[in-house]
Amino acid sequence: KKILKPNFRFPDFIGIGAPKCATTFISSLLIQHPNIYMHPHIKELHYFDKNYQRGSKWYKNFFKNVPQNIKCGEFTPSYMRLHNFSDRVIKINPNIKLIACLRDPVKRSFSHYTYKNRSKHNVDSFEKFIETDSNHFLNIGLYGEQLENIYNIISKDNIHVIIFDELINNPNAVMQQLFDFLEVDQFLISINTGGKKPDKIANYKWTIKAQNIINVLGRRYYFFRILFFYILPISRFLRYLNKIYPKKIKNVTKDILSNDTRNYLVEFYSKDKKILENILGVNITNWS
Repeated sequence: KKILKPNFRFPDFIGIGAPKCATTFISSLLIQHPNIYMHPHIKELHYFDKNYQRGSKWYKNFFKNVPQNIKCGEFTPSYMRLHNFSDRVIKINPNIKLIACLRDPVKRSFSHYTYKNRSKHNVDSFEKFIETDSNHFLNIGLYGEQLENIYNIISKDNIHVIIFDELINNPNAVMQQLFDFLEVDQFLISINTGGKKPDKIANYKWTIKAQNIINVLGRRYYFFRILFFYILPISRFLRYLNKIYPKKIKNVTKDILSNDTRNYLVEFYSKDKKILENILGVNITNWS
């Protein structure tokens, strides 16, 4: 008998960001389409930033045996601000399609802060958080600068931009446009309105840490992907614990975005907003 070798391939599309701009939501809608494949357990593969040294075979293994008539891809929100991303991605697929979701950068930065504050139980104010911005947190919202860098190398026709507010207000219409861009048939998606309440968090910190370790090991090593996601249902069990044992968050600052801070951020992003408007060819009027 002829032994069939596994078929390895590169992705057809990649979601490049930005963080806290509904990339997880978009991924959950894309994966509903019968002609689209994304890894069922690992959304962010981080090949081009954290795992590039592992080589292309490591990356292609995530799309092993996906039929050629199925579009496959991944979403890693940190790619958009990676300065050498475009050079690296066109080497593996010159016709790669990129998806970027953009949100009012002022609201995005505050949302990112509240997420970090909630998950890590910090108590710093937002003002102090951006004052000590050692990780260049605010630069994540410089979409114009980031996209300009990408457009210099990758064709504009191969980049699809989604505006966060349009996605939230009319997800089905936005997704049909995305399906057209990906060259797959139209498909009526199901919008999941569930999710965690904003004033709840997992009861056990160890479950969060354990899930993070599982995700990192599963992403890096094929053996652990098989072990954690298919042989032992550990990941599913941890998510179940977090779901049935929620508790109210304690000692988390109930911060608000002051007018002074808002004005500072509007000024901080004003120049980049003009760059973005020139790139997109539209005036963005509903952002801060």
